[in-house]
Amino acid sequence: MAAYNWADHPLGLPQHWDPLLLAMVNTLLGSAESSYLVWGEEMWFFSNDAYRPVLGPRVADAVGTTLPMLWADAWPAVRSMAGRAMAGEASSVSDFHIRMARYGVPEDTWWTFSYSPVRDARGRVAGFLCITNETTGAVTTAARLRSSEAQWQALFDALQEGLLVGELIRGEDGRIDDFRLEEFNPAWQRLSGIEDRSVKGRTVREVFGQVDSYWIDMATQVVERQAAQSFVRQFGATGRSYDGVAQPLGGDRFVLVFSDVTDRVRSEQERSDIEQRRRLAVEIGDVGLWDIDLSTGTLDWDRNTCLLFGSSESSRPKLSDMIAAIHPGDRPEFERRFAAACDGGEVFEMKFRVIGLDDGIERRASMKGVSLREGEGNGEGAGGGHSAGLLVGLHRDLSGGLHRGGAPVRFVGAVRDITRRVRNEHRRATLNNELAHRMKNTLAVVSAIVSQTLRDAPDVESGRLATIARIRALSAANDVVMTGHRNAATIRSIVEGAAAVHDQGRRIMFDGPDLTIGARSALSLSLIVHELATNAGKYGALSVPEGRVKLAWSVEQDGGSGAPMLSFHWAESGGPPVRRPKSRGFGTELLEMGLADSGAGRVRIDYAVTGVQCHLTAPLAEVTNDGDALPLPDEVAPDA
Repeated sequence: MAAYNWADHPLGLPQHWDPLLLAMVNTLLGSAESSYLVWGEEMWFFSNDAYRPVLGPRVADAVGTTLPMLWADAWPAVRSMAGRAMAGEASSVSDFHIRMARYGVPEDTWWTFSYSPVRDARGRVAGFLCITNETTGAVTTAARLRSSEAQWQALFDALQEGLLVGELIRGEDGRIDDFRLEEFNPAWQRLSGIEDRSVKGRTVREVFGQVDSYWIDMATQVVERQAAQSFVRQFGATGRSYDGVAQPLGGDRFVLVFSDVTDRVRSEQERSDIEQRRRLAVEIGDVGLWDIDLSTGTLDWDRNTCLLFGSSESSRPKLSDMIAAIHPGDRPEFERRFAAACDGGEVFEMKFRVIGLDDGIERRASMKGVSLREGEGNGEGAGGGHSAGLLVGLHRDLSGGLHRGGAPVRFVGAVRDITRRVRNEHRRATLNNELAHRMKNTLAVVSAIVSQTLRDAPDVESGRLATIARIRALSAANDVVMTGHRNAATIRSIVEGAAAVHDQGRRIMFDGPDLTIGARSALSLSLIVHELATNAGKYGALSVPEGRVKLAWSVEQDGGSGAPMLSFHWAESGGPPVRRPKSRGFGTELLEMGLADSGAGRVRIDYAVTGVQCHLTAPLAEVTNDGDALPLPDEVAPDA
């Protein structure tokens, strides 16, 4: 300020200034407060060193200028207050917003300052003094905190999981028998059935009355051990199940975060019941399951398979043991089909004879299986050459085709002991053959029955009734011999039965004509629907209340051959977004096996985001044929 050329300034040299101006400038320069002085009607501007950070790049232009010129960008915001100060009115503001461009870019700033009029000896206003402090940092920080708090509060309120902050209540003896509800979100109110927010600050026992001591004990352990604890527990006040975690917050405080998993718990129980029923069905139905690891040649089979192959339950079988147990007359065909299934991915299916490994008993088996290749199932892939080496005894040319689509690593399937069925069928076939030869004598037999009955009858009416009764008995006997048990059924009864356990809310819609299909196709369809419904109950449309499934079937003409085809379509909607599974499990293999044993059908699975869709087609003639009928004895070994 001293170096400024005041000689050319309207105020003149400082030694000629008004004594009041000199006194005010000296007082200003000696102040530690960020201040400036405005003087005269022109509003000449004077500031001290404490004000220099406010000026920024304008410090070079701050001497000898006026307030409106120096702060032209801020002047509109303070003009009114400056006018009142020059009129003799003092004023002060806090966190006052001023938009300015101190550094060349417009910015929002906030200030706390006061304007105090400066009067001369006669009481006239000669100017005013401003003491100012910038509060931009504090204001913006407070705004960010308010915004952050609002965001967290919105998130807190929007959480679908219940959240409760509690504090343990200790008695005079230090024992804990309750805790106080410090804070909670709307989801906690909804899940716990509490609508009134006035319960905040009250204790659990006050709000819920008799409460399971588990919740208080768990909160106590979390606080005392300062360690999180997860839980899946039913809350007695609501009768529903909750899954969550309790975490310490310091001192006697803790937080509970949980969600309602009642439906999941029920589904898991249902799945457990279904699995138990499945195991019982496998045991009762004499079905054995087996799994071959082709990379090591090890074999894992259940009790039924073990019994069928006449092996002790303590043995550790290998693939070579299974092959050795097959009747020598059936073994070459078994090896050929097994190798073809490994090489080309065909479904393995065959009926053959087995000679028990330990007991030497001959039995009849019906086996079906499929190979899982690298990238399928959950087995680790092995090199094609290694797998081929293990199977060289089955098919010497196998290694040449192993790499198509990845090497087979596992072979899984099921087997059933059909010894009794074959014997019964043999007996039935024998009776049928004999009855066919005796057909020409049937009339003679009937004639003998009639004549003998009438001869011994006391009267005509008694003879008539006795004759009818004996002919009916003969007819019934012929039915027993000539016909066998059939498991064919309508498609509707099959799919409704297979999906019944998953359709408690009647959310599966069935649409299709009444068609009767054969036993084997009925079983395949039942397994497919069961698999689709189970997956929908775990991950898809049936896992949420609003989900729906449409299951439809129809008969269509094949575009190429014109032959009638059964078309079956499963479509989910309204469920969680669908993600394509990362790996192919046995369920996927089951679906892809389809309805047609001959492989003439097609299977398409679409993992659309809106819901899984599965479309199957199969020749109508094949699925309506009762393929579960047993062949004659000479057709059983080898299987044709």
